[in-house]
Amino acid sequence: MLTDKGVIVKFLGDNFLHEEPYTSALEELGIEVLYGTKMQGDIWNWMERNKEMIDIAYLNRPHIATKYIDFIKEKYPWKIMFSMDTTCTSFVSKESMSSSRDRNFWKKFSILKIWNSPSWEKAEMSYYPLFGSGGDP
Repeated sequence: MLTDKGVIVKFLGDNFLHEEPYTSALEELGIEVLYGTKMQGDIWNWMERNKEMIDIAYLNRPHIATKYIDFIKEKYPWKIMFSMDTTCTSFVSKESMSSSRDRNFWKKFSILKIWNSPSWEKAEMSYYPLFGSGGDP
């Protein structure tokens, strides 16, 4: 875990909601969760005010990453780390194990790959969660 290594981690959910049990679980790990309508209206200014303390922007979910990635790349020297949505990773993992010969699976995977590729190409780093034998992260 990054916080165990002394890394300061901030979490920003794109919906800016204080959702339980997730918010409390993250805070128990030492992760500050950025949420609320005030933060939502001020996120771009918050990034500017805190730019010196950020080294890496870890973006997940392609439909959300596209909202932030160009802005971050243009304004800040932060490294961008992108991860395929864990839902997508889980889909690929489970489907490939159960139906690797199914042409429909490969068609779905191709669509998934195209959907993710703009963020992949703009990121300096990629991270893909490993799943246990049961398919759980």
